[in-house]
Amino acid sequence: MKINKLVVAILVLLVLAAPIANAGELWGVVNLASKHVGADKQLNESNPGLGIEYAQSEAVTYMAGAYRNSHNRRSRYAFGAYTPVQYKDFSFGVAAGAATGYTGGHDSKVLPVAAGLIRWRGENAGVNVLIIPKSRNADVTFGLQAVFKF
Repeated sequence: MKINKLVVAILVLLVLAAPIANAGELWGVVNLASKHVGADKQLNESNPGLGIEYAQSEAVTYMAGAYRNSHNRRSRYAFGAYTPVQYKDFSFGVAAGAATGYTGGHDSKVLPVAAGLIRWRGENAGVNVLIIPKSRNADVTFGLQAVFKF
């Protein structure tokens, strides 16, 4: 299995930076599922995977990981998230970055990705819902992740 060097570098930086940062929190991510609204073909909606998040503040988070995508291929991602709107344990904003595994082949291209982001955070666990706008495969795609604090 070939691992994207960018994702590995980001994961290493996150792990090394976490103990130094005063306000930061390190979270584990379990990718769970997706729902494709208006899809014109059958897509994989069971998307297991693992990742990591480093929350620099309540509004700024860095995310990286790997999962089985909607085309049943391995994807790797690295995102930055900005969730400036806070309401109780919920926050709302955007995530942007890059992902692999959507163009096929072993040398899958790195593609830009942007999504809306709704988060719920408890003391030690939470949920991310990513809202990916219209693509060639669906009108909108919802992604579901469970998160837990280290």
